[in-house]
Amino acid sequence: MYRPLTVEEHHPMGYVHDDIAWARKHGYGSRIQAKADKARLDNPNVAYRKSLPEQRRRDYDTALGGGAEAREVSAEVPAGGTYRKRVGGCVGKAEEQLYGDPEAWFAADKTATGLQAHAMEAVLDDSRFTAAVERWSQCIVHATCRALLRGPRQSPGSGAAADPTAAGDEGVRDRAGDRRDGCHLRPRHLVAQGRRETRGPPSRTGRPS
Repeated sequence: MYRPLTVEEHHPMGYVHDDIAWARKHGYGSRIQAKADKARLDNPNVAYRKSLPEQRRRDYDTALGGGAEAREVSAEVPAGGTYRKRVGGCVGKAEEQLYGDPEAWFAADKTATGLQAHAMEAVLDDSRFTAAVERWSQCIVHATCRALLRGPRQSPGSGAAADPTAAGDEGVRDRAGDRRDGCHLRPRHLVAQGRRETRGPPSRTGRPS
């Protein structure tokens, strides 16, 4: 079943979640990303296009995007390079209604996108960001330890003993199998994961030349 993202789910997911209520509800957005991926696969427009014979498919593409005769717009970005796209058909009319001048909007959009790489490096090197990631990773480590030290949950009345390797006096083991007493798990992979989670999504429109 085709289920596009809601307005609430169309929330920017970049370096920092500044909406605490949204983050508490949606976390880092991985479920939203999975929903978006599924929506792309289930898109009825894509299915309809695939069902058309070759000539009708070409007619469909022309009506949607204007075809080879559509006007081409371009944008030079500060980081270097030029993006180009054709503007026409139903998509062109919709973009004009939404954004006004298609060429001005395309240039603004690609300029902002082109600055993303520079912003990424600046954020990752910012001590305020790295300190926040460190605090986050330590928090996750301690929360994981507490869950591991509690051991597996038992069914009521089962009488089964908890796994002794998960008990506090026996310590726990990390992914490599190294014993870690108490809550002394290493957060290195969590810090790396935190850095990966902060990277913004790539551009989906236009193409560089």
